Amino acid sequence: WRLWGSCEGTLAPTAAVTYEPWSEGGCPPEFDTSLSTSYETGERVAFDDVVYECIAATSARCNQAGWEPEYGMYWEEAWELLGSCAGTLAPTAAVTYELWEKVGCPPEYDTS
Repeated sequence: WRLWGSCEGTLAPTAAVTYEPWSEGGCPPEFDTSLSTSYETGERVAFDDVVYECIAATSARCNQAGWEPEYGMYWEEAWELLGSCAGTLAPTAAVTYELWEKVGCPPEYDTS
């Protein structure tokens, strides 16, 4: 897909995301984004100062593409978010797109 612009308005900025501190303090080892580390069920990692625990019934999923903590498509099937290990995440800036030059919005995407 290619972003052509916005049909109307702008997207509002998000508030700062704040997680409760996880109970054990400090950060566990950082998640290996190269996916070369094997993780066992119950093992904990940090990713962007947030702590996750491998909960996958098949622990191999915890180091597969698509199951990475927070950003993998299926991450919630493999990881449980336990909390922050270092404060808060910064808020995002307001997102503004140029208005689409055509009249009105294109038809909705048909999923059938």
